[in-house]
Amino acid sequence: MPAQWRYQGISDTLAAFDTLPIEPQERRYELRELVRQAAKRHWNHRMSFWLRFCVTPQMLLATGPLSIIGIFGGAWWRFVTMAVIVTLAATLMREAALHRTLLAKVFFAGTATWALFQWIMVTFLFDSAEGDMSMASTVALAFLGLVSTPILVWQARACRFEARDDSNPHDELLTTAIMATAAVYRGRGRWRSASSKLAGSQALERLAVRARLCLALRECVDPADRALRRELRTEALRIAETIRKHKKDITTAKSRDDVDEVVTKLINTAQAIAKSDRAALLADAPELPSAVSRVRAAMTRIIPGAVIISASFLLPHLPVLAGNEARADAVQWTLLAIGGTWILSASADAGTRVGDVLGRSLPFK
Repeated sequence: MPAQWRYQGISDTLAAFDTLPIEPQERRYELRELVRQAAKRHWNHRMSFWLRFCVTPQMLLATGPLSIIGIFGGAWWRFVTMAVIVTLAATLMREAALHRTLLAKVFFAGTATWALFQWIMVTFLFDSAEGDMSMASTVALAFLGLVSTPILVWQARACRFEARDDSNPHDELLTTAIMATAAVYRGRGRWRSASSKLAGSQALERLAVRARLCLALRECVDPADRALRRELRTEALRIAETIRKHKKDITTAKSRDDVDEVVTKLINTAQAIAKSDRAALLADAPELPSAVSRVRAAMTRIIPGAVIISASFLLPHLPVLAGNEARADAVQWTLLAIGGTWILSASADAGTRVGDVLGRSLPFK
């Protein structure tokens, strides 16, 4: 099965490439070979650790002890187990917060808020946890800490080092660039369609996020060299913004030729990625706002969001809500969702829209 998935991933990448209008043929053949090699390395890397974890008995090393702790460990340990699971899920989904997509931000905000709520409940229930640990859950906890965690960490690091030797960040970015370019090109015949414009913009957003992550080259720089890491991260952000500028071109396209022009630019971007030509990627990249401007923009989201989250724990204790548990819970979860989305979103409008949706669903409305 893993071999079939790898083959399918490589085949899909090459099939997407073959749809693109690349001339002359010499350039097409050269770029196709670079794409084929990059796709092969990328899919070999992508299908390594998580595939082994999900489709082999290795998954039982984590899920087995956690299930025993959650079932036999009592109320406090159930909250601890759920808090760990949801925190891990939020950590794995942290990339979603980088997407300028409402659904991705709401999804991540909801998971992060849920994790925060679980840890708060763990704190509140700590005093009542004495004698709450059964022998089965004690053994499961010891097994999880002394056996499962070291094995999984060791295997994750082994797969990571193996991937470093066999591939580089440009491989993943190149395959994403080809798929995004093909998605934009497929929609050129329906350039008037709102759904086609949205699909093209979402494909470009995924490419921009991958560019931000891959071109920072974190795996290639020593963590102690902060100056170089900061410089590479800034360049990656500039390149990501260059890609995002094409979203406006697609959204405001007046003809098929406008979309074709974006496709041509994306093909040139893919070629620069394939040849690791960072100078070409930075040629038209815009300058980023200053650090002071970024901090000010962040604070305009963080402060209101923090106030709303704080209010979510205070308002349920008001006399008008304290006597109605369902109403208090609905208000609390609504405010938590609004506050989390407000902090993580690039616009306060996202929090307002989430509030409108949740407000209409309150049980006492």
